[in-house]
This record gives sequence, C-alpha cells and structure tokens, in this order.
Amino acid sequence: MADFHACMTIFLICMITILIRAFFISKRAKSHLPPSPFALPIIGHLHVLTRIPHQAFYKLSLRHGPVYRLFLGYVPCVVICSPEAAKEILKTNENSFLNRPQNNSALAYLTYGSRDFSFSNYGPYWKFMKKIVMSQLLNGATLDLFLKVRQDEINSFITSLSSIVKNGMAVDLAGELVKVSNNVITRMVMSERCSDNGSEAKEVRKLVGEITEVMERIIKEHEEARKCGTRQVKDLLDILLDIEQDKSLEIDWIRENIKALFLKKEECLEFGAEQQASIK
Repeated sequence: MADFHACMTIFLICMITILIRAFFISKRAKSHLPPSPFALPIIGHLHVLTRIPHQAFYKLSLRHGPVYRLFLGYVPCVVICSPEAAKEILKTNENSFLNRPQNNSALAYLTYGSRDFSFSNYGPYWKFMKKIVMSQLLNGATLDLFLKVRQDEINSFITSLSSIVKNGMAVDLAGELVKVSNNVITRMVMSERCSDNGSEAKEVRKLVGEITEVMERIIKEHEEARKCGTRQVKDLLDILLDIEQDKSLEIDWIRENIKALFLKKEECLEFGAEQQASIK
C-alpha cells in the first residue's frame, strides 16, 4: 500500500510537470516568445544556473540560440548572448527597452511614485529631469563652483590618513574613500558633511529611514534663509528651488520632484560625471 501511494505521488508530480511545461510551450507558440529550456515549477530555471552564471548562459546559448528566455523563480527574463542581438536591443531599438518596472509598491513609495531619476520611465518627464541635471546641476559652471568643496574634502582625507598612519593604526581605505565621496556629495547637495558628529549630520545619515521629514526640514530651512537673504553660497538645492518657482516649465515641478532627485543624488552625480567625460 505504501508503495502504491509513493508511485501515485511520483505519477502526479510528473503529470503536473508535463502539464505546466505544455502550458508554457503553447503560450510561447501563441506569443512568439524566444525559446526557453525546460523549467521546473516554482524555481523556474534556477537549477540550470551554476556558480559562474555567464558560463551557464553561454552553454544555454549554444543550445537555444543567442536570444532565449529564462524564469528566475516566477520572474521571466530574456538573455542576450551575441553582440549583434545586444546592438539591436541597446542601440537600434533602445527606446523600446528604456522603461523601468513599475509593479513594486515599496520602490514606488521610496521614489515618490517613480519620480526619481533612476526609476522614472523614459518619456517627457525623464527627458526633462535629464535636462535639469545636465543644464542646471552638473554644468561646467556649477562643477567649478564646487571645486573648493572637492579640494577641501581631499585635503581632509589626506590629513585623516596621515593621522591614522602616525598612530600606527590600520587604514580602511575603502571606507575612507566612501566617506570622502559621501562628504563631497552631501556638501554639494545641502552644504552638510555626512561624516560629521553634529546633530544635523546624524539626521542626514538617517535619510533612508526618515527621508521625507528630514528633506522637508532642510528644504524649509533653505527657503527661510533665501527669504532672509542669508544664503551666501548657492548649492544644488537652491538651484532646484529656483526651478520650482519657474512657472514656464513644460511639466508640473512639485516638491516631490526635488525629494526624488535627492534620494538618488549619487546616481545623478555619477551620471553627470559620465556625460561630462564623454563630452570631453
């Protein structure tokens, strides 16, 4: 009796697997999808990926061609394994593949409804954000304006390394470089150093958890200082507030747009640096 139940269990598993496979094959035939190797229920094609994924992708391409489809769990993915196909997707038809996934509610919440630079879809809004970043935040004049900030942080970095070495202590070079980068970015964005010990810097370090409250406070402080005329050095937030007051913009620029840009300030600055380098 026990053997009968075991055989029935194996039979049912095989039948379910065959039915699921037949379902995906018929669905692929109807929708003209790329070829796909045999997938297991629940885990999809995770079982065919080795510890060196690119080698597994190459071996699959020998069997299924340069363009094929995999399921990472239940998430469908398309794998491109030839320069010609990559050029077709990334250059010839790049506009068809520029949109970002919009079905993640947590991501949408963190990016103020996908208003940040990294996760907004390609279109008029993304083009406008790119124009703002390149023409206002990261143009040559703005970068020159913050030259002293970069010089100060590099000098502080060298002084800190020298002090650590003189005391005979080990140097966490990677951590120190991250600290320098963060200090440059936060000073450019809001005139504060994220590695200081003051209460303001502690609040900056908590931006991930309290991003809305902290950013709203900083923006209001800037607005009050601008009204009183006490702002002597203009930072990136001042530029964004100037944009907010411009009523002739082609899109509705609201407070959430500023917060979304701040949330991804590192990506914006890195993107701008790459663009400046490519122009040169």
